[in-house]
Parts: sequence; structure tokens; C-alpha cells
Amino acid sequence: MFLRTAAYLCVTGISMAAQNVSPEGDAGIRKVIASFVEAQNKHDAAAAARLFTAGSPDREPAAKSIADEPRGWTEKTPISPSVRAVRTVRADVAMADVTLRWYTSARGAATSDRMFLLVKENGDWRISAYRRMCRDALP
Repeated sequence: MFLRTAAYLCVTGISMAAQNVSPEGDAGIRKVIASFVEAQNKHDAAAAARLFTAGSPDREPAAKSIADEPRGWTEKTPISPSVRAVRTVRADVAMADVTLRWYTSARGAATSDRMFLLVKENGDWRISAYRRMCRDALP
């Protein structure tokens, strides 16, 4: 499924195919992102892994990253997501641009821009790919 989705995006071109998502789709996608961030805040790698498609190459690395996140001697606020845009490529494929924000006593305010590629499987949205974005590459 992942390779088919990736090939479709390469062939059609993301910017040419992207369109607004339905209100129901938008709500479902935002729920998946919120659940992912909640799992990250709780250091619950298993809960995060369940949000990915079975064939996602990012499933295990994301879960490992959450499990391995240091819980050092610094205070840190929970990560807060801000969904900047949600676009569909087709009825069962969508992209979400998200900014994650948090604060640590060691470094102060921090942000990280992420791109989620989601696919609809059996009526539910699942994360197929998850990437950290460079600020210069954002729309």
C-alpha cells in the first residue's frame, strides 16, 4: 500500500492533485495527529505504532524514537500540535502539515515542522509516512 501511494504521488505530482479535504476527513485526520502527539507525550510507543499502516516504513522508527526519548533532568511541557493545512490527494490519501511546539527548561521554546501522509484503511485514517520538514521547504 505504501509503495503504491508513494508511486501515485510521484506520478501525479502532489501540488497538482492536492485539494481541500471534507470536514469529516479533516476531523478524522486531526484526531489521528492528536492521538500520535498524545502517545508521544505519554512515551507510549505501542499506541503510536497502532496509528501507522502495517506496511509503513516509518512505523518502527517512530515508535523507537518515542520509546527512546530521554526523560532527563529537565522540565518539559507536553508537545502541542498545530495543524497548518490538510489536503487530499485523492479520497483515501491526504497530507497534513503540522507544527509541534514545546518548552524545556534546558533550551526554552522549541518547534518542529512535520508532514504526515495518511491513507484511509477500512474507513479509518492511518499514518503512512511521517517526516520532519526543513523550514525553507514549507509552503
